[in-house]
Amino acid sequence: MELIAILFLSGVIVGAIVLKRAMSHDDKESAKADLLEELNFLANDLVERHAITLATKFNQSLVTDDYGRLDKSIWLKHVRNFVFDVFAEEAGVVIRKSRYRELATNDDLIRLVDFITSGEFGLQVCRRAHDVARSFDVGFDFDEDMTPLDFELACRDALRSVGWDAEQVGRTGDQGADVIAHKDVNGVKRKLVVQCKLYTQPVGNAAVQEAFSAKKYHGADYACVATNMSYTRSAKSLAATTGVVLLHYNDIKAIDEHVLSCTKN
Repeated sequence: MELIAILFLSGVIVGAIVLKRAMSHDDKESAKADLLEELNFLANDLVERHAITLATKFNQSLVTDDYGRLDKSIWLKHVRNFVFDVFAEEAGVVIRKSRYRELATNDDLIRLVDFITSGEFGLQVCRRAHDVARSFDVGFDFDEDMTPLDFELACRDALRSVGWDAEQVGRTGDQGADVIAHKDVNGVKRKLVVQCKLYTQPVGNAAVQEAFSAKKYHGADYACVATNMSYTRSAKSLAATTGVVLLHYNDIKAIDEHVLSCTKN
């Protein structure tokens, strides 16, 4: 991963001039300090900009191992990828436009890239992303001791909090709908059916099929699956062809963006 970051930022390094003109050590250090301040601002902005995604990944990634211990390895891998992919890409643009690039040698730039990805600066970005993800208010009162019914009621309440007239209807014969919600959109009343899945493993095709069937049965405009976990590749593929929207419970806060803009099938 470190190599990928360095290769991606190679545009910063390749073609850099060793010293465009004689400059004092203080000039270079001053330019570096200004650049690091700008990169720090960028890191904060990116973490805030992607707070919902980070919070979703945080909740999806935390699993309990066979010994009952919390396994954070998947989350830690994701947050490192955030630094090496998302942050590194935008940091490269900032560095290329900086005064420091004109004053630094190739070795200086290589050390800088290492510092902002693998070094203390990169670790600080990881910690910031972790803290924001852990504390982000997603408007959903999730509890690890929830029952499936509790989860359905929480999804209903989350929908209500963002303007949907939602009711929990999950029961035998519900045809795949656990929550049915209505909302006036530009003077037109829209109906949404939600299949709620409180799982300990990724959600598969069956939930997508159930949500699609519920949409047809109830004459809804939109259908979605809401879960505390992630989705299998086949579930994502089927959802793409059926128009079913796949959500983590964190996404309910922004559900209008997810369902009102999708094509009705």
